[in-house]
Amino acid sequence: MKKILFSLIAVALLGCTNQATKPLTDAEKAAIIKEVTELNQSSIDAFNKVDFTAWKSYFLNSPDFRAGSIDGLILNYEQFINDTKSFFESASSMNFIKLSEYNNVLERDLVINTFQIKTDVTMKTGEKLAFEKLMITSILKKIDNQWGAIFYLESGLPPVVTKSSE
Repeated sequence: MKKILFSLIAVALLGCTNQATKPLTDAEKAAIIKEVTELNQSSIDAFNKVDFTAWKSYFLNSPDFRAGSIDGLILNYEQFINDTKSFFESASSMNFIKLSEYNNVLERDLVINTFQIKTDVTMKTGEKLAFEKLMITSILKKIDNQWGAIFYLESGLPPVVTKSSE
């Protein structure tokens, strides 16, 4: 009898630990979208200030991180940060305008974020780069109460480049 009772308790406990995650309420999804939108805005603000250090805080330094660059390269975190740092260092001003944004909340700690931007960049050489429509897709993960990108993909047509008249 003790064996049967013990077995039933064990099965009940195991059953309780394997329950499906409770679905998110609309209010919880709205709160997550607000957090992600604020993260995106901080990234836009850093980009517009040409503040590389603040901008790179959008990304999580994770072995799982991958980025697809506009020129078709697949980069790990270190490669992506180094590649982007050189771009920031060669720019004198940047203007990033968000045209639209969509968030797909998958879980409490996982969001697919897509936004479309218009970007104007002036390089230190005087060259100007204009992306009329550039789409950025990120997979954002919340770790230690902090959101950050573990996947980042830029897609769009090449920029319109105008030369300096100097």
